[in-house]
Amino acid sequence: MMTSVLITGTSKGIGFETALAFGRAGHQVYATMRNPSQSPSLADCSARENLPIKVSAMDVDFDQSVSDAIAAILKDGPIDILVNNAGIEAVGSVEEIPLSKFRAIMETNFFGALRCIQTIAPADAPIFLTVCTLAHPRSSLVSTLRTFKHA
Repeated sequence: MMTSVLITGTSKGIGFETALAFGRAGHQVYATMRNPSQSPSLADCSARENLPIKVSAMDVDFDQSVSDAIAAILKDGPIDILVNNAGIEAVGSVEEIPLSKFRAIMETNFFGALRCIQTIAPADAPIFLTVCTLAHPRSSLVSTLRTFKHA
């Protein structure tokens, strides 16, 4: 039996590569992103390699989007692993970044992950993984992602 993996934020980067890695290993992957039509590369690659990856829309910032997407996925069966990868960042000194940007980042990076966990947790007892990238080439600047390392 295949392991079922839900991955958020799969339009590029770590999420994209993680979806391909799980798919190539033979796991059923549910790859989500805000707008799949703006990032068709994963669906194209999956089709070309005949991988068990289903790409769908899910915006972790909104309760309804998360609950609708997860309900559709659960129709196929339980979710064994959730990889919370969706994230946004702003780079700059704390005094340069508007408070509204920090709020948006918290909504996606912290509350988005929490929203996904709470939506799945009543249905199953999956493994939860949360990805947080903290590296930035300009160490004198503050990466807003560091905020979520300690949140």
